[in-house]
Amino acid sequence: MPARDKGNDLTLRETAAALGLSVGTVRQHVKAGRLAASQAVGKYGPEFRLRPAVVAVFGAERYGLELDAGDLSKGPAGVGMAEDTRELYERLLRATEEATRYKALSAAEGEHYRDELARLQRERDEATAELARLRSRGFFGRVFGK
Repeated sequence: MPARDKGNDLTLRETAAALGLSVGTVRQHVKAGRLAASQAVGKYGPEFRLRPAVVAVFGAERYGLELDAGDLSKGPAGVGMAEDTRELYERLLRATEEATRYKALSAAEGEHYRDELARLQRERDEATAELARLRSRGFFGRVFGK
């Protein structure tokens, strides 16, 4: 069996570009076992790697695409795209990832503010109850502490 050239394996992003899908969709296919992938240690930790032949077969069976495994292994995402189109596509992917990250941060921050608002409303309710209790004691009760 010939040695496997891991340098030709595709990342999730490259696979997504070849299939015309989002990275999340490709990741779901991998996790569901519909698309075979191996894990490799990448720059930021473990990442999935897919063989071009597997991607070509998956694209043909699942989406009716005619992909050439040889073309897929030759270069990065967007094989067959002009250089400026590939660059714009990469920028779009980065912007989408960034927007998703900011949306998650915003949701977490919103939850923090809701919790803080609830705490402040409880304090206000406690202070209002204490004020009502003091007012019910009358003037001399408040002044002399009786």
